Order: sequence, then structure tokens, then C-alpha cells
Amino acid sequence: MKRAIIFLAALFALSTNVYAGVVQCSNLGIERIVIQGDRVDDFVLENKLVILLSSECSGYRYVYVNEGSSTYNAFLSMALSAYAQKVDIGININQGAVIDSANQLASMWLQN
Repeated sequence: MKRAIIFLAALFALSTNVYAGVVQCSNLGIERIVIQGDRVDDFVLENKLVILLSSECSGYRYVYVNEGSSTYNAFLSMALSAYAQKVDIGININQGAVIDSANQLASMWLQN
């Protein structure tokens, strides 16, 4: 019985990491905007919009959007606008979609 309780407790503890959430960060500046195309070296961020933030959001300074995403053009437009005007942004990121030290961008808004 004691082993069953320990097993179930461990199972529940491990399963909490399976469900990732959305994290909100605000007052972030944009330092760099990169659009990665096809690459022969199979770089993990190829075919993505990659934004370098002024500080970390959920442990990483980079956020990305997949090229085929329906929000790709909107995120690119907002990022360019914020960068050109030196306006801070707020973002939501999908914690469960981290690749190569970059969080997946879920939403973005202009601040100030």
C-alpha cells in the first residue's frame, strides 16, 4: 500500500509538468528582429520570426513565431512598429513550446 501511494504521488508530481501555461510579461524592449529563412544547417529556428527582448520572459530573451502562423504578419508589423518607435511591449508566451532557448509568442501589445 505504501508503494502504491508513493507511486501515485510521484505520478501526480510528474504530470503537473505536462500541462504548460501561458505567461505574461510586460515592459519589454525589442533589441533585434530576425526573420530566418530556409537554412542548410537545419537550424532549429529556421522559417521563423525571432525577436530578442531587452530582458527575460519566463527564462528566455528570445521569442519566436512560426512562418506559417496566421498571426505571423501581425506580430512582425507590431514588432517593427515598437522597435522603430522605441515603445515597450507586453507579451504572452506559450511555456510548452520552447525551442532552442526561445519561447513561442502567443500575443503582443504595445505599451506606454
